[in-house]
Amino acid sequence: MLVTDPSPRDRRGFTLIELLTVVVIIGLLAGLVTAAAIRVRWSVRKAAHAMELKQLEMALHAYKEQFGQFPPHSDDGFDAHIRKAFPRNAGGAPGAPGPANALTFWLGGVRQGGEYIGFSSNPTSPFDATSTSRSGPFFEFDPDRLDGDGRYYPTVEAAQSGQPNQAIHYYRAQNGEYAAGSHAFQDSRTGGWINPRSFQILSPGIQGGIVASGNPAFPGGLSEEHLEMMSNFTSGTMEDALP
Repeated sequence: MLVTDPSPRDRRGFTLIELLTVVVIIGLLAGLVTAAAIRVRWSVRKAAHAMELKQLEMALHAYKEQFGQFPPHSDDGFDAHIRKAFPRNAGGAPGAPGPANALTFWLGGVRQGGEYIGFSSNPTSPFDATSTSRSGPFFEFDPDRLDGDGRYYPTVEAAQSGQPNQAIHYYRAQNGEYAAGSHAFQDSRTGGWINPRSFQILSPGIQGGIVASGNPAFPGGLSEEHLEMMSNFTSGTMEDALP
């Protein structure tokens, strides 16, 4: 029995409307996949930065273990800390850092080129960059996220902006409180400070916000610019940690 091909009249292709419908559906699916991929990428970056803040916290505890106390974030207590941490220092010390570069100053030690190489093991000259025997650094800072003044930023893009309030800040508590104007967070539930016996590490977050001004209250009383901030006392952004 012979089988013949169907006649041309029996053949039917896609209509223009059907083709356009398929294209629209593919476009919608691609958009959904792209949006999901972007959300996943941001979630991964945010989790990685939160982990880095915890690592900075551990590095500060390691610093205290070696030198006896957490380092100061300004010239207030700077000389006293130098005498305690390096009692035999005879070579002087650089000027005191501020909150935006205190982490690199104390955890990184001496800066050589674009990297931090720790402190000299020579007790009489801990800030000597030429000594081959060294202590530290306590944390490996990504050189691409540093600026010339030693500020460390949460992202490369933030570092390229060069704005100090987009860098990661550090504040040390003294005698159970933080100095007025330190920008450290208070606890709105108790009226006291957060981490009154240690320190706060504050980051504008990977969205490129700014570090808070004044003494903002957490978890209540946050302005919109605070919500993307991250810290060592939250596991994500400030907004994530709201009850």
